Amino acid sequence: MTCFGDAAGRLQETALDASTKGNRYINSCLRKHLGRNLDVLDTAVNKLLRPP
Repeated sequence: MTCFGDAAGRLQETALDASTKGNRYINSCLRKHLGRNLDVLDTAVNKLLRPP
């Protein structure tokens, strides 16, 4: 029974580790995408605010 508990604990640790790494990757991609969108928005606002 102890062996089963150890295996379950290791499996849980591995799953948590994988989800943490996945979240970091997703957050990195979202930050990159959001940054691009903000750059485009900033450019559009500057074009609108500059007098011709």
